[in-house]
Amino acid sequence: MQLEIITDYKQKKVVKSNALIEAKYVFSLMEMRTFAYLVTLIQKGDKPNKRYSFEIKNLERLLYDEDKRSGKIYAEVKSIMQTLRNKSFWLVEDKKEKLVSYIKDPQINRNSGTVSFEFYPELRPHIFDLKARFTQYSLIYVAKMKSKYSARIYETLKQYESIGYRQFKIDEFREYVGLRVYDNKKKIIKDAMKRYPDLRRNVLEVAVKEISEKTDIIVSYEPIKNKNKVVKIAFSIEKKSQGSTLKLPSNDLFNNTNADLSKIEMVFIQKFGMKVGDAQSLYKNALDFLSAKSKEEFAKLGCGKDEYLWEKIKYCELFSKKNNVENIIGLLHTAIKENYKTEGFERKIKAEKVKSSKKQLERHIQTLEDKYNALEKEHSNEMLKLLEDWIPQHQEESESILEVIKKRNSYINRSLKRDRSLLDNVKASSMIKIFFVSAFYEMHGDEEAVSAIKNRYVSHLEQLQLEIKQQKEKLENISLSFNSRGGSI
Repeated sequence: MQLEIITDYKQKKVVKSNALIEAKYVFSLMEMRTFAYLVTLIQKGDKPNKRYSFEIKNLERLLYDEDKRSGKIYAEVKSIMQTLRNKSFWLVEDKKEKLVSYIKDPQINRNSGTVSFEFYPELRPHIFDLKARFTQYSLIYVAKMKSKYSARIYETLKQYESIGYRQFKIDEFREYVGLRVYDNKKKIIKDAMKRYPDLRRNVLEVAVKEISEKTDIIVSYEPIKNKNKVVKIAFSIEKKSQGSTLKLPSNDLFNNTNADLSKIEMVFIQKFGMKVGDAQSLYKNALDFLSAKSKEEFAKLGCGKDEYLWEKIKYCELFSKKNNVENIIGLLHTAIKENYKTEGFERKIKAEKVKSSKKQLERHIQTLEDKYNALEKEHSNEMLKLLEDWIPQHQEESESILEVIKKRNSYINRSLKRDRSLLDNVKASSMIKIFFVSAFYEMHGDEEAVSAIKNRYVSHLEQLQLEIKQQKEKLENISLSFNSRGGSI
């Protein structure tokens, strides 16, 4: 056997089925590197039951930097190979779960410094002679990484490179990277980094930086929140090329293509974060459902199959923005079968937005009116204090002012009580008080005491009145505008 050099690892390709990449398992970085290396030993045309061997020195070069190698490599390789033989995981394919291990019958020959083994029979279809639904990458990228989270995230994102986007529910993501682990009874036995800041700092930031710097793709991520709680992580993925920069995916859903996926399936994946298998299954079921309709039934739909599905996608997108949808596949399935339409739902959303805007505006108007009333009361009290001193001392002038306001408003005369003094009438009737104060300002507004009160209150009150009027007009226009388009609140 020939000793490999580190640059050989770029030519060595790791090829795995997408089902294998999607499986939930926990590996250390050394175990992940080792298994990836074992997969690269497979050559085209190999028989599934072939026994493979490799030099321990070659694996050592992959596992450790030169300055970190030690004389304990045999013990370390023995431990890793034992783990790969003993570990098992549930592999899901076509809605069937199968318990699978990695390798069997590992043997170490100290004389030749080699290790031999066979791949576990149930695993072979997922690493041998794959024709479709597989992911391939260079071994060098796993060799460069220092974080086990980076290596695992790289694999799951590399699978979606042609789509450019992948979304995980937060707990699903934690399960993928081995932070949440279940036993066979679905009981949680490990639950690390439950706080998003810890996950961001120790996993996401490290992985995004390492993947973007050391591999063939550039990635970024965005947390998706529901009521201030992070519920999903959305990754954008870009193939690295000369001069490439980190950017979010294009709004054009079809810039990234995949020979195995239709446009509708790609939308399922990009818009709703579905797994590839789920998107393909949903699309197939939808087409089967539509194909089963008679010509007459299909004609009533008034559109083609993809156009019909586009509307259901739009409906579910609108619905999920308004509601917290736990099962988007179930919602899409129901929308397709029940022919949910966007038109009524869009009207409902607009009506709710208008209703919300009206309520917000009404609250604002009420706040302004409360402010105006409080200020007017304060103003009134200040003027009454002034008039209590002024009226008794200026009886004739007070009577003159009274005559002026009677002419301005005939109701004033009917409001006056003959058995009350002028001051008491002013105090008792808000209308008399308003007109009296207004006339009083006209005649004595330049006097220092009167001017001080006027400057302190009147302009502010007028400004509030104007703002209240403008807001009420705005409120009326919102209702008129919506109702003119056939809506109702």
